[in-house]
Amino acid sequence: MSVEQQLVAVCVAVGVVLALVVSLSWTQVAGLRREIAALRGEIDASRAAPGSGGSARQGARSAGDAPAVTVPETTFVITDVGAQQSEATPDVPTRIEGRLFADIVARETVVKVGGIAHGLRRAASPEVRNRIGFEMRREVRRARRQRRADLKEAMRDLRRRQRDEVQPMTGDARPTGTRSGDGTAA
Repeated sequence: MSVEQQLVAVCVAVGVVLALVVSLSWTQVAGLRREIAALRGEIDASRAAPGSGGSARQGARSAGDAPAVTVPETTFVITDVGAQQSEATPDVPTRIEGRLFADIVARETVVKVGGIAHGLRRAASPEVRNRIGFEMRREVRRARRQRRADLKEAMRDLRRRQRDEVQPMTGDARPTGTRSGDGTAA
């Protein structure tokens, strides 16, 4: 299988995964919309029946339960004490429309997929493959040189030990690790 065929196979796999992710996100969004609609219906029902004391869940309570706690309409924040509130504060949107949410999700997904595709294209480019091959050859050569140096050092050490075992310790004037008495290393 050539590199181009592998790249096409990877792109097809990424496309299939992306399609699955998008379809799953759409089903989740649809489920969330149904749940939001049901919760809005419960809220509207609880507001429509002021004497019932709340939602359908609260209506199922027994008569012996404690009454619902009322929450004051104004909230107090300690950091705002003594400060004058301006009427020109911008309103923060509390709800994002479904189309906008889907657009944001789709854009983020497209940006991520684009980034991955760009990275794959760069990783599979001939220049990068050539550079990787060059670095691999260089590393193999370095490792070979290191192994040779280690082998030479081990052989020197082995010869020195064998020489020391063979020669009795009778006060030989030659220092260890040299061939002759002039001090040159072996």
